[in-house]
Amino acid sequence: CFGNVLVSDSEPPAGLFAFSERKQGTMQTKLHIMDVTKPRGEGLAPPFKVNADIAMPPEAPTDFAVALHLSEKQGVVFMVTKAGFLFMFDVSTATMLVRTRVSQDTIFISTYSALSGGCIFVNRKGAVMSVKVNEPAIVNYINNNLVQLPNRQEIAFTLARRFGFPGADELFQRQFSTFFASGDYKNA
Repeated sequence: CFGNVLVSDSEPPAGLFAFSERKQGTMQTKLHIMDVTKPRGEGLAPPFKVNADIAMPPEAPTDFAVALHLSEKQGVVFMVTKAGFLFMFDVSTATMLVRTRVSQDTIFISTYSALSGGCIFVNRKGAVMSVKVNEPAIVNYINNNLVQLPNRQEIAFTLARRFGFPGADELFQRQFSTFFASGDYKNA
């Protein structure tokens, strides 16, 4: 999938391409997110690129993505799988934020929703479902529920700063105080 998403505070949105892959003969699935619009060449900074292994659910180890959607509005990638699982990843780090089953039936079609920043999908029985980021809750969810992620505060803070999500006031205050106390007035 393609989309223009902020991945840097100092540059305009990057033209991203995201895809998942599973190499033949393996059970390992990997998510790749890369800037395909930034100029490349000698002397130029390398374009944005991240990847991460995807932990498929134990009850569906052979499951695979049927759709990926980059949310330009919310800075995440949604992945819908054939077995009815929904994954949500942070675009900047490819870190998995959510993995949940949304349908017991096979998902066969899906599309991005520009209105909500989420996606809409249909299962084999014809049930239409939609998903989007719960903007008022996402920052606190990452900080309080994803304790296994060592960089959870950075992810939550970055999403709040770039996409205007509420819930990071304490993080903003702490960062301001740290910069100010160290004499880094520009970043403060």
